[in-house]
Amino acid sequence: VPMLTSAHRRARLEYARTHINQVKKIAEKSECPSMSITIPAGNEKCVELLIIGNIWTEYHDRDKIPMLFLDKCDEQCYDMRAGCNIQLPREIATKRAVISVCSMDNACFAWSVVAALYPAEDIIFLGSSYPHYTSMLNLAGIEFPMTLKDVPKFERLNAVSINVYGIENKQILPLRLSDKKEKHANLLYLQDPRDDSLDHFAWIKNLSRLVSSQLTKKKNKKFFCDSSSAKLEIHSKDCGKMNDCAIRLPSEDDKWLEFSVQKKKNEKNFNKNCVKLRFIDSYKFLSASLDKLASYLKKEKLKIVRSEFSTLSNEEFELLMRKGVFLYEYVDCVEKLDDTRLPPRESFYSSLTGDIVSESDYAHAANVWQRFSVRTLGEYSDLYLKTDVLLLADIFENFRESCVESYDLDPAHYYTLPGFTWDAMLKHTHVKFELLTDINMVLFIERGIRGGLSQCSRYAQANNKYMRSYDPSKPSSYLMYYDVNNLYGWAMCQPLLYADFRWVEDAANFDASAVAPDSSTGYILEVDFEYPQHLHDRHTDLPFCPTRDKLPGKREDKLLATLYDKQRYVIHYRNLQQCTRHGLRIMKIHRVLQFTQSVWLRVHTGVKFDKPIYVGMCILDISKVCLYEFHHEYMSPMYRDKCKIMYTDTDSLIYHIECEDVYETMKLDIARFDTSDYPADNAYGIPLANKKVPGLMKDENNGTIMTEFVGLRAKMYALLVDGKKDTKKAKGVKNNVVARTITFDDYTRCLNEEIEMTRRQSCIRSKLHEVYTISESKIALSPYDDKQYVVPDSTETLPWGHWRIPL
Repeated sequence: VPMLTSAHRRARLEYARTHINQVKKIAEKSECPSMSITIPAGNEKCVELLIIGNIWTEYHDRDKIPMLFLDKCDEQCYDMRAGCNIQLPREIATKRAVISVCSMDNACFAWSVVAALYPAEDIIFLGSSYPHYTSMLNLAGIEFPMTLKDVPKFERLNAVSINVYGIENKQILPLRLSDKKEKHANLLYLQDPRDDSLDHFAWIKNLSRLVSSQLTKKKNKKFFCDSSSAKLEIHSKDCGKMNDCAIRLPSEDDKWLEFSVQKKKNEKNFNKNCVKLRFIDSYKFLSASLDKLASYLKKEKLKIVRSEFSTLSNEEFELLMRKGVFLYEYVDCVEKLDDTRLPPRESFYSSLTGDIVSESDYAHAANVWQRFSVRTLGEYSDLYLKTDVLLLADIFENFRESCVESYDLDPAHYYTLPGFTWDAMLKHTHVKFELLTDINMVLFIERGIRGGLSQCSRYAQANNKYMRSYDPSKPSSYLMYYDVNNLYGWAMCQPLLYADFRWVEDAANFDASAVAPDSSTGYILEVDFEYPQHLHDRHTDLPFCPTRDKLPGKREDKLLATLYDKQRYVIHYRNLQQCTRHGLRIMKIHRVLQFTQSVWLRVHTGVKFDKPIYVGMCILDISKVCLYEFHHEYMSPMYRDKCKIMYTDTDSLIYHIECEDVYETMKLDIARFDTSDYPADNAYGIPLANKKVPGLMKDENNGTIMTEFVGLRAKMYALLVDGKKDTKKAKGVKNNVVARTITFDDYTRCLNEEIEMTRRQSCIRSKLHEVYTISESKIALSPYDDKQYVVPDSTETLPWGHWRIPL
């Protein structure tokens, strides 16, 4: 694809395949040009003219791609001043691509900008056809006639980008180029051939029509991209990583997002002649089992069930207030529906759970059969299905009433709960979001989206005075399972971005440390980090700046906390400040995105949302500040090398701590902990405080003693707690399979003997709305953790990039 980028007289012709250099005029034809030309000194930005047309068609089968780039020249042109009327050259006027607005003052620059931003429908050459520039533009400190060196100031005052082109040897070449914004104007700088002191600006209405004949005589339309080759390369990298589809950005008129009613409230005026049916999935709103949802409703709330079974006694009605029991796999033919007795309990076996129904559930089924005088299994099936549907109807109608009462919004007008809660947030907070209209900003933000980190160490055993198996001859140690109260809710209470997005011009010299956490202006940066080797041992448990990387020999990306240096890492300024406080070094700042922020979501932290993307990205990033602060600024300084993270998953930390009494330390720092769920008469004398305060740590075991931990890999671990059932996690394996077929000893055997264990499970699948059951064999337990380096012949792990890992 050819790219035009300069304002010099001559160009160097480079063939991509042969690397033969030739010098030719820009206007000359070439079989496969890659031309490098120069621009005025002081303007280091380039413009690349991407031409899509017959030239590309002609060369698309070859590996020689024609390109035209800008270089820097020594010509001083920024003092050029323009401000009078000049007749367009005939060869330009005949193309009808340039509009020269006639005016009686020296403000041809301002008139041209107004013509570009507010095009006239008739008599486009008269200034009277446009709004007067003084009413549309901010001209504070701007003098006319206009000089090129004042254009950047004009751009800042008016949030507009201006490209200026000139004429040299009858060729249109760029004099001054800018990063394109939503409001953009291409201007042509002209000089009177009879008087060099007379200059003029005109609006380039159609750049393609104006310059395309310089590169080809073919008539097809060309498209141009005003940006530099370096920026194109960065954009291509970002776009290639983040997107595999076309992106449509909002226009200037549609870039503001706020709450709009649009019939999303409950419609009171029902029109019986116009009934609309909408099929929505109730599970997208209420993702709990029907049995659990029904248990939340009081008898008087079951209006639909009561209206259908109005003649039932209270005892009979109570039998229908819960989900029924059915023998799904027993009924495998129509004839079984004619059974006149309830089949035995063994017939209620389910391959999905691998078990039969409980005795209490079977007793309930027998009671229903007897109290409702059921004659056949077919009648029992009809009653089961009817109560199932009516219970769900009552549940969803109560949900609708509750939502209308709380938010004055009807969830039946939405398809999912996130869609409903998003509108509820917009309505409640009155926030007005500015949507991103710059594709590079969108890709920039997408690269900064990283979810919660999950990783584990291998093994630890507690030994303390509160255990029955305490051994005084060994060091005292504790296993503590801490969880952050409402981590994302805490992040939502922080200042969040919503409008006024722009790139910081002098990004390389930006000082993020000077920005206050509660500043009304916030920043997201793209930086290169150095992770100094002397920090590796100190940060082994929880390295800063997790990245989504693909490990060697692996197909999928994983979020890894590594000690490698980082390149072009996109990070919120508060996370950046935390990183530099703990010793990471900023080597280079590539880009800085500035925005306006406030605590607009603090009043609505109960609502979960998933767009626009920049809000979600910042909540994910800021939430990590809380977890990293607790470890690196509280636990690590407190216990130093006597404290080790055994497991972390988004908002939780399992520690192995060597100390005399961890609960005494908690009492001294009670302001950091939510202890409201401890027993009132707990053995440690810990006061009950800080109930549900977002951002505080909570002991998940509430004072009961964890004795042993085994970690195989992320989301695959087990732990023992005195007086409680074993906690066993195995990602991808159904909970009932884990509970029935896997023991705590299986985890320790898998770790010590380095063996994989498989389990068979049955699952329901749906493809193209066809539901079917499958039986599959899954690797339930595996000792191979690829998110960290496992030190040979030990249970020690190191993050990738650690200096102790052999190359």
